[in-house]
Amino acid sequence: MALGSVSISSFIPGELEDLTGTVSIIPFTRAEIERLTDKKAYPDGKVVWSSNGLTSSSGGGSSVTVPDEVDYVVVNGQKLTRGGNATVSGEVYNWASDRHEIAYSTVAFSGNTLSISKHGAYSGSFLATATGYHYY
Repeated sequence: MALGSVSISSFIPGELEDLTGTVSIIPFTRAEIERLTDKKAYPDGKVVWSSNGLTSSSGGGSSVTVPDEVDYVVVNGQKLTRGGNATVSGEVYNWASDRHEIAYSTVAFSGNTLSISKHGAYSGSFLATATGYHYY
């Protein structure tokens, strides 16, 4: 006396039914797929470098070395590509008037050097932050 019955049949899900009997070849290499994935994940580029070492004062400016992999930098909100320059602002303390003031400096991105010029405003100095991005 049988306690139950077993039916054996082949099962192919509907999604795979159309794929049976075909061969798919991916038209990209692994490196190309990774590059396309990174490009999709980082449309504005990926942060690969940063520096808090740029200071501007009435006495002089400063510079930092930027790695080769950096395609563009953002300094205090200003985007610069190699060969470009921009005016950035920072807050400095004016000892004469006993208050904080805004000072302006020029930032230049030339070769592998990012430099900020001295500002002519007050005796204080301000720190400029720089972030480097790499495009995929």
